[in-house]
Amino acid sequence: MRLAAQGPSRRPSESSRFVLLAALLAAGALAACAPAKPPTPIPEEPLRAPIVRYVAAGDAQLEIVWRPTGPRDTYTVYWSTAPKLTQQTATKVSGLAAPRYIHKGLTNGTQYYYLITAVRNGQESTDPASTSGIPMKVAAREFPKFYAAVAQPSDSFESLADQYLKDPQMGGIIQDFNDLDAVEPLRALAIPREPAILGGLGVKSYQMVPVLTYHRFSLNTGNKMTVKVASFAQQMRFLKDNGYWVVPLDTFVNFLDMKAQLPEKAVVITADDGWKSFYEYAYPILKRYGYPATLFVYTDFPESDQLALTWNQIREMSANGVDIQCHSKSHRNLRMQKGEALQQYVAALETEMKTCQRMMKEKLGITTKYLAYPYGANNHLVVAMARKAGFKAAFTVDRGSNPFFYNDYRIRRSMVYGEYDLKAFERNLGGFDDKVLK
Repeated sequence: MRLAAQGPSRRPSESSRFVLLAALLAAGALAACAPAKPPTPIPEEPLRAPIVRYVAAGDAQLEIVWRPTGPRDTYTVYWSTAPKLTQQTATKVSGLAAPRYIHKGLTNGTQYYYLITAVRNGQESTDPASTSGIPMKVAAREFPKFYAAVAQPSDSFESLADQYLKDPQMGGIIQDFNDLDAVEPLRALAIPREPAILGGLGVKSYQMVPVLTYHRFSLNTGNKMTVKVASFAQQMRFLKDNGYWVVPLDTFVNFLDMKAQLPEKAVVITADDGWKSFYEYAYPILKRYGYPATLFVYTDFPESDQLALTWNQIREMSANGVDIQCHSKSHRNLRMQKGEALQQYVAALETEMKTCQRMMKEKLGITTKYLAYPYGANNHLVVAMARKAGFKAAFTVDRGSNPFFYNDYRIRRSMVYGEYDLKAFERNLGGFDDKVLK
């Protein structure tokens, strides 16, 4: 700041300059000694009872699997052969670290009842989850292209898919193949051992698979690029309640390559950039529902800002089911910029892609296979460079769903905006298209 001159300009004396310097140093010392502003505490998800995913019956045993409630929670299981069990009357098994309990040494044909609670900091969740199952020895018959199995009272599409297809998210394939809304106890089921309908081709239509993408999340503030936590939880619940199956990115790309079949109501969930709010808010909800998701990170972002993820947080999510993939190095627009020479442009593209891959390998020990173009921007050269870098597929933000014959390097994704209500959200979910086949 400059002051208007008050009379003739005079050079300050040595003594006055010394006094001024001493005052500035004292002010700096006081500022340094001032207590730092405490960081804003990250709100923790409320302690809730687990949601049971499935109960799988076996010979003299039952396996109970539920959705995780929090990264530091443990679990307690109460069981009894009496249907009206309480936490006081049942046998207690506490301190379970994983959201799974295998109960062995049971009597086949006897029904067992369970209550399940989550425990955090010594506090136990109220209103426990309840379930039951009947252990029994029933062997499925094996045929060249499918298993013939009898559904047990405790079976679900998820448990059958986990048992026979080694992926609970493929329960929708069993559901579609048998044309059922729910598993009917003691009903014979055909479980396909290999894809029965490649490419989602029907008699008069073909399957369209939506890929949803998010950016930031917030407890209270919603805008175009920021989704409120309550809205995201409502959207994930909508998928569950309306029979959608969230599938991993790998499975979806295999579908595009005619190597895998998807449930008819399949959907893919992704998020971009690497905002800390994904870890704080979206990640716990995804874990609660057991939904796989892919996070595309540009590698200059982590730890560059208080709102960015740390590499430790990314590493934790990667170890717990979140697929981490490339979103470039710096998030620059990958189209050629004004005044950029061709040689300089090609070198910049290689740096954006190769550096991201290298950092993922160094920081996380993973080999990335997919690229999300920043801003969705691409051209023929960008696609060629993505292929050269070894990416199997790449993603835009062009709105719409994807048939099996869509370009693997221009896969469409529908951005979910914070202003969406459930009707707007539903409009982004795919289905089947018969326009070309009419």
